[in-house]
Amino acid sequence: MSAWPHSTGDKDSVIVRLVDGRDSSEGRVEIKVNGTWGTICDHHFSLYDAQVICRVLGYDGAERVNQSNGFGDGEYPPLFALECTGVEKSVLECLTINSSCLPGASSAGVKCYGQCMHGWKNSPFTLHIFIVP
Repeated sequence: MSAWPHSTGDKDSVIVRLVDGRDSSEGRVEIKVNGTWGTICDHHFSLYDAQVICRVLGYDGAERVNQSNGFGDGEYPPLFALECTGVEKSVLECLTINSSCLPGASSAGVKCYGQCMHGWKNSPFTLHIFIVP
């Protein structure tokens, strides 16, 4: 999987990727926080949240939100929630550990639009964001 920027380790980092879409501009949102992979719970997942996901991955924005396993279950449970207003520069500004995700909840997905600013529009893509204490 390609990564921008390149990371030498995962400690104290957040990794965001889109999985199981037709191309790299869409898919189930998977996030790795401090070594633990999970997905975004689709309860209350909004276009504002999707806008932030797509922009941090290098796209212009989000075209649509997919809920109810629109891109399949995947292997990771919905552990996280986003509470974005749509203007955040980082997922870290609105990421929460999701204690309100109901059992059996689905994972959220997105379809991004626009030119991928990182030049990997047709390649698997992972973004590493480092938490600096």
